[in-house]
Amino acid sequence: MGSSKVSRTGVFAVKVIALGVVTAISFWFFDAALHSMLAPEARFMEEILSPSSHELLKRLILMSLILLFSLISSWRYARRLKEGRRLLMVAEEKEQKYRDLFENAGDAIFVLDNSFNYVDVNRAAVDMLGFEREDLLKKNVFDLIPNEQTAASLREFETLKQTGGYKNFQGRLITKDGMWLDVEVSSTAIEKDGEKVGSRDIVRDITERKIIMDALEQTIKEKEMLLKEIHHRAKNNLTVIQSLLYLQSTEMEDTRSRSALKESQERLASISLIHSMLGESEDVKNMKMSEYVSRLAESLVKSYGIEGREIQLYMDVDMIYLDIQYMMPCGLIINELITNAIKYAFPSGPGRLEVYFKESPEGCYVFGVRDNGVGLPEDMKFDGLTSLGIKIITTLTEQLKGSLEVIRQDGTDVRVSFRALPGGSR
Repeated sequence: MGSSKVSRTGVFAVKVIALGVVTAISFWFFDAALHSMLAPEARFMEEILSPSSHELLKRLILMSLILLFSLISSWRYARRLKEGRRLLMVAEEKEQKYRDLFENAGDAIFVLDNSFNYVDVNRAAVDMLGFEREDLLKKNVFDLIPNEQTAASLREFETLKQTGGYKNFQGRLITKDGMWLDVEVSSTAIEKDGEKVGSRDIVRDITERKIIMDALEQTIKEKEMLLKEIHHRAKNNLTVIQSLLYLQSTEMEDTRSRSALKESQERLASISLIHSMLGESEDVKNMKMSEYVSRLAESLVKSYGIEGREIQLYMDVDMIYLDIQYMMPCGLIINELITNAIKYAFPSGPGRLEVYFKESPEGCYVFGVRDNGVGLPEDMKFDGLTSLGIKIITTLTEQLKGSLEVIRQDGTDVRVSFRALPGGSR
């Protein structure tokens, strides 16, 4: 497109030059002819070739060139003037669009110089703070913020200088009526000739949102306190039931009955431990498995008095947090597996007992109890056993929608696999 403009300009210039030369020659011939008519004795060709005619021709050509350059200069000036007017109209149109966007923006916009003085504000800023525009433009940003916010604001301004902007800074601004507004500020630097000359701040009033968030936080704290109280009372109630079962067992002479009551006490203890830990934790819904499994296993070892039997206890538990809905069944299953291993795996003395709770790369949880004791007979099916403990294990595994596996190798390894859903729902 640029080359076509140049070619058109060249053609125009050639035409003008040609016109000037033709005009000069015409004047020259006309002047010679006029002299011939006025002096009949002179010949026409001699008049044309006379020195005076040559001088006239030179003058005419010089005038034609001057005329040509004048026309070219005028044409170029007209082109530049037209282009300047067009660029001015484009600039004015852009400025008008910017002003429309600036003035009609829903958020308040403040334009500051490097001294933090307001140099421009939009209509939303005026409405937010209640000042007249002229009064607001006489103020500095530090006139409108609390003293305790000065240091934080200066840090944000320093960030602005280094990175060219900052986002979502929360602070406060004072209105003309003396009310404090909670605001959220995002700022970008204004640059001119490579230097930062100010900033453009977009300010949003979040006072109502802040009130709602504070109310929600207070409600959450109250509910957390209530849940802690519920866990505490549940633990106390379970402890009372444990004590009643213990008192009942002391009056029984039948060994099987006393053993059954003791196992029931341990089951209640595994549940009570969950409520106790949740009541002590900041998170009243999720719990760290490593701490729970360790405390549960140590409690069972102490309860059944295996310290003197040289049974070594090992823990292999990942850093896992589980919802209470999964903790209850997992805790009861681990309780039954540890109890069975302590009671039946080591009839003749020392051994190794390992409790594990792992998370696979696929997001599946695997836990169980492994021992190097006498093991289960090959012809014995685990799910065919009818004891209460086995029924509890199989029933709770189904509740977890998991799978139960028994590995008979160098003792017995009973493991449960399941996948937890987001939010703890099953």
